[in-house]
Amino acid sequence: MEPIGIGDALSSYLNTYSGERERMRRFLLHLQKSEEGILERKTLPGHVTASGFVLSSDFKKVLLIKHKALGKLIQPGGHVDHDDKTLIDAALREVSEETGVVNLIHVSSIRGSNIPFNIDIHEIPANEKKSEAAHLHYDFQYLFCATGMGDFRESISEIDSAHWVDLEVFSLMNEFRAIAGKIKTAIIENRDSVYFKTLERYFFPKQTSINFVVVAHIVSDVPVFLESLRRIGTVSAVIPKRSSINKQVLEQLREAGYPIFDFGRQNIQEEHFLEKIFNDDKPYIVLDVGGYFANSHLFTVAGKKIIGIVEDTENGFQKYETVIKHEGFPYSVFSVARSPLKKNEDDLVGYSVGYYTEFILRREHLLPRYSRCAIVGYGKVGRGIAKYLFMQGIKPAIFDINPVRMVQAFKDGCTPQSRDDLLSEADVIFCATGSKSITAADFPKLKTGCFIASVTSSDDEFNLQKSSHGYREEEIDQFVTKMIGERNYFYLLNNGNAVNFIVPGDRAGNFIRLVQGELIACVGRLASGFARTGIHELSEKDHMHIASVFLSKYGDVSISEQGTVF
Repeated sequence: MEPIGIGDALSSYLNTYSGERERMRRFLLHLQKSEEGILERKTLPGHVTASGFVLSSDFKKVLLIKHKALGKLIQPGGHVDHDDKTLIDAALREVSEETGVVNLIHVSSIRGSNIPFNIDIHEIPANEKKSEAAHLHYDFQYLFCATGMGDFRESISEIDSAHWVDLEVFSLMNEFRAIAGKIKTAIIENRDSVYFKTLERYFFPKQTSINFVVVAHIVSDVPVFLESLRRIGTVSAVIPKRSSINKQVLEQLREAGYPIFDFGRQNIQEEHFLEKIFNDDKPYIVLDVGGYFANSHLFTVAGKKIIGIVEDTENGFQKYETVIKHEGFPYSVFSVARSPLKKNEDDLVGYSVGYYTEFILRREHLLPRYSRCAIVGYGKVGRGIAKYLFMQGIKPAIFDINPVRMVQAFKDGCTPQSRDDLLSEADVIFCATGSKSITAADFPKLKTGCFIASVTSSDDEFNLQKSSHGYREEEIDQFVTKMIGERNYFYLLNNGNAVNFIVPGDRAGNFIRLVQGELIACVGRLASGFARTGIHELSEKDHMHIASVFLSKYGDVSISEQGTVF
């Protein structure tokens, strides 16, 4: 039997777990003498086997089997067969043969599917019936997550039964205490990856050959999302949102081989920049943030290469809506901006904006509770800001161009106010429209010394043109810029960009995964052949599936599509 990469798998394992090199010394010596025959069950003093620890979909149970010969509970596993191409294939086969559990997702922090998350060396007692002497098993152990908890197959000759054992009970079993610690660490490190792999399996039953062009906030929650896209197809361009770039994350993406295009919003409107991005004959899907690609030059240059656009902001939704209405747009656009799942993120983004605005103001010796706070725009994020302010004992003033929203704000306990009065009276103004809530022409109307915070980029929320309106900038600290004019002065927080990005990645906690999961689902619908022009949303069934997977990975409960708990 061929060695199937044992040496490489062991080397990668020891590079990750360098402290285990001494424990592996006996195996290393055996392997150095000869890798030939190390998989054969007759090879002495020992040979390689493969096994799998299987977690339930909510990470709360571990699958164990009752072994007849050994008379105890162990993980499913066994010897490598001649038909197994890799060790992980052997582990998957053994799990399936011994328990009937299939459709497993590999859980691993180490790049490379053939690399185990644990290697155990244990002694197997002599077996007179099989004429086998006592020997060692160099057991390459893999960690998997089940996508469901169905019935087990009837026991085979070596197995009495199979059982789901609570992880906490498993942790107390003497023979599993050490591995339980590794499993718990692996769950923490790989929860996001398993979440995306679960969605990929559902929304991409077939392989794809698609290029992805991705506009993205370069923050800590993005790399694992891009890894999901890379498993699905080819990430051919990543375009950072310039207002939210974490340099460490950007370098991480470069090292991982992602092609980074430092294009601004204006560049995307120009044909020669578009030609640099869409330079492959494979089909493209664009994942947009804020309507970067909502322009006619796109279909002039890219033509039929693009099979669809996925957009995730209200501001972007409105831009695509406008270009479709006035210019026509030959592509399918999927948007998650008005999804019931995104409402969770919008609400929490509002909380985050409120929190970080207060954090900055306290550094300037100002307490929002004793200030006049106002919100321009009572949409989804604006309502989240209002909720945060109410929790701090602050009753905000509200202006929105939509009188229906003003009524809702009034009902919620806010103070409706005219735009001019709000600008001239507020000490702290939250701008939450994503559509030029304050322009440079409004600067003279602002109360002297007021602070302005935004929920999105300065390009979207303001039309600053600072120098042309007689205002000069003075940097107070890394978060505050003083704008000084002849009649007044005021302060911009985070240079007019989203306040919640002063700490990279702090947007909505794990709830950002709901939106990213929707983006993956939208890509799946486009990849499966959806081709109707206009703006579209996912179905209720899709939303329910994403929510169920999210709950199983982050909410400690597994829910089937029928709503029953596994």
